Amino acid sequence: MQESQTSPQDVDRRILGQDAQYLDAHFERRMDQFKVILADTPELLKIFLRMRHQVFCEEHPEYEESQRLNLLEQDEHDHHSLHFLVMYEPLHMIVGGTRVILPRKDLPWNGLPSVEAEGSYFREGFPYDLSRFCEISRFLLVRERMKLVRAHQGESKDQDNYPDVFRHMVRTVFSVCKEMSLTGFVGTLEESLFRRSKIFFGISMTKFGEPFEYHGKRQGGYIILEDALEEFRKFDLRVYHFISDGEIPALRGGAHGE
Repeated sequence: MQESQTSPQDVDRRILGQDAQYLDAHFERRMDQFKVILADTPELLKIFLRMRHQVFCEEHPEYEESQRLNLLEQDEHDHHSLHFLVMYEPLHMIVGGTRVILPRKDLPWNGLPSVEAEGSYFREGFPYDLSRFCEISRFLLVRERMKLVRAHQGESKDQDNYPDVFRHMVRTVFSVCKEMSLTGFVGTLEESLFRRSKIFFGISMTKFGEPFEYHGKRQGGYIILEDALEEFRKFDLRVYHFISDGEIPALRGGAHGE
């Protein structure tokens, strides 16, 4: 008998089925367990940079040696970025984070690396003002810490907590766009994130450029805020209100998008 193999699509369908059940039974409880913190102090920023080193350097030995400084993963874009950490509040434990690179008109391609890498696409009739876009970057979770979250929640090892954290991260990015009157955001993401944005939110990022290898296969894409919010509304009103009612975490050390 031929052994069955689990495809990425099979995994996504399993997650989707689990997530639909948990949305119905535990949406409010699960969302309240996570908070997003703005890493606006040297101490909090160092936590994020160390997590980035763990995920991008320790787990990927081929990562550029020049960025292994003091066990911190950093680059030239950090100077015009907002950095966010996601905390699992019951354990007061940081489990992941993301970076939002803000546009700078004084830099080529507004300082957005995804746009610079695919300049030909944006030169040829891109219908939006690139100065009104930010970039989502260094979107990460620490696997071992998420295992502790699952154990604390009393869930099986097969249950995926990713939707909870993903929604908080996306809520924060949308809040940045709204606060700064930006049209949308770009990013280079793993293929699984394109699939899961459709699963968890009912939205599809518009892809640009060609897939490339960078710690796995990645692809450039962008989202228009106004269009995405309408897709959220059609997908699930609970998710829509959660995303659209968010604010930028602003209080040092303890703020969140509540």
